Formats: sequence, structure tokens, C-alpha cells
Amino acid sequence: MAYIYSPWKKIETKSGSSNPHENYAYGHVCEITLDAGTATTVDINTPAFDFSINSDFTVIVNSDATDFDNAPALQNMAIQGSATGSAGWADMSTLATASIDATSVHFIHDITTHGVMPFMKFHADGFSADPVTGGTKSLKIMVIPHVT
Repeated sequence: MAYIYSPWKKIETKSGSSNPHENYAYGHVCEITLDAGTATTVDINTPAFDFSINSDFTVIVNSDATDFDNAPALQNMAIQGSATGSAGWADMSTLATASIDATSVHFIHDITTHGVMPFMKFHADGFSADPVTGGTKSLKIMVIPHVT
């Protein structure tokens, strides 16, 4: 098995400040557990978002800055959309290829420019190198809505 993903989880925390507008995190996270032998040809997909999209949002890839083996890059990252959720997935916005080894990368999906679809998910065409040589490591994908 190359990877296992968790369902999307809602993030809603506040800490440190008595001002409710400070130190507040919100959004959604999907954890992908990668094991040794994750092939460079295996597409990485989250489940379809199980939350509504009604604003632009930021996607944070490797939000915990996991230090992977072999310094991999995720290739051709994108937000994909589908009318049915089972077929016809197409790229809506992309972030090409980026190194995620011990760092986070992010991109913004602008709904005015890129739109929304009934079903949306994060997708990548795989890794540039095997990210795990022994045991397992986690890759977290976060979606943070831009609330106005």
C-alpha cells in the first residue's frame, strides 16, 4: 500500500489571547499516512472536500513540515473538481512541482478566477523520490477558507 488518508477534520482552536480575534486557527485538515515504497508514479488524492466552498481558500501542503526521506518534491499539485465526484476530475488551480521536505508550501484557490465545482479535492501526480524508506510518515494537507 502506498498511502492511507483520513477523512477531512475541522480545525477550530483558540489559544493565548483574551482577544477572540487573535491566535485563532480554523479550516480543515486531511492526514495522509505514507509508508515505505510509496512509488513516484502513485497519484496522491485527498477525499473530496466534505465542507462547502463559498470563498477563496489557502491550501497548505505538509503543514507540519515533516522531514521526509530522499528530499522529495510533490509533482503537479492542483485543486481538482468534478461534477459527479466519481469521474471527470479536472485541474482547477495548480502549483506545479514544489519541494515539501521539512517545509510547507501553500497556494491560493481564487474562486472568481478558478471557480467551484460540486466536488473538489487536492491532487498531486506523485513524488519526485520515495518519501519514506522505512516505517511511515504523515503528510498533512490543510484548507483554510478566507472568511470575510
